[in-house]
Amino acid sequence: MPRLSYKGLPATVNYNLKFTLNVQLPPDTTGVTVALMDLGFAMHGVHVDQRFVRLVSKLSRDKKTLTVTGPPTPRIYPPGPAFVYVVTAGGGPSLGHRTIVGTGASPLVDQSSIDNMLRMTEW
Repeated sequence: MPRLSYKGLPATVNYNLKFTLNVQLPPDTTGVTVALMDLGFAMHGVHVDQRFVRLVSKLSRDKKTLTVTGPPTPRIYPPGPAFVYVVTAGGGPSLGHRTIVGTGASPLVDQSSIDNMLRMTEW
């Protein structure tokens, strides 16, 4: 059976904005889901920082175009690198393709929170 594939992923996915993917689906596909993933990293034998966010998506009637909405806010998926997978209703995934969510910049630093934490920390 052929694997689902897609093209047209933008280099940057913006929050709560739509983008379109051109998809090639296996013949019997009834529906798809789009997943945004941070695959995390391993350190000292522990794998951490994984994240999976299901994105809102709509498949066209001819099943050739998929309209996808980026994550709603940085609280749901922080700015930075991500992999996008399209998965059939039967569980067959596409290959993941890399993109950047938001600007890719680190979140703003809240110095008052840092100061408060240090003030409340017992040494």
